[in-house]
Amino acid sequence: MAVRFDLHTHHERCGHAIGTIEDYIKQAIQYDLDYIAYQITHLTFIVKMIICTQELR
Repeated sequence: MAVRFDLHTHHERCGHAIGTIEDYIKQAIQYDLDYIAYQITHLTFIVKMIICTQELR
């Protein structure tokens, strides 16, 4: 079985796109993705979150 994922997303908090992180997770579930990741970049730190959408269905 293939694993479907998107490990590069932008959202409103990073300033490169529109839509909330929740919007992106909901869309990932609609696209039947298994995982989605987002990154928050700050001057002093980077936070990378990988979410398993199967647990949210």
